[in-house]
Amino acid sequence: MLLWRLATPTEFRSIWHLLGVARNTVCVVTQQVCKAIKETMMPRFIQWPKKEALQVVVDGFETRGLPQCFIFLSYIQKVTEWCLASDVMM
Repeated sequence: MLLWRLATPTEFRSIWHLLGVARNTVCVVTQQVCKAIKETMMPRFIQWPKKEALQVVVDGFETRGLPQCFIFLSYIQKVTEWCLASDVMM
């Protein structure tokens, strides 16, 4: 159920109808699993690089012709921090 939701742009309504579960089941399961992943796996597996390591990443992208990588990474980091701080779910 969750994999279907994350892998496709399908609405919750389509998923519950397709899988034959209650309406709120898809929403509740998705939120609970995403929250568990965020709380247990993100701190362990997804970490933003420190300043020096970030510069290495940015330099690597610049040598490949992508000079705006730092702006993009900074934006993504700020959005991620905001989502984690405000407990925004999918």
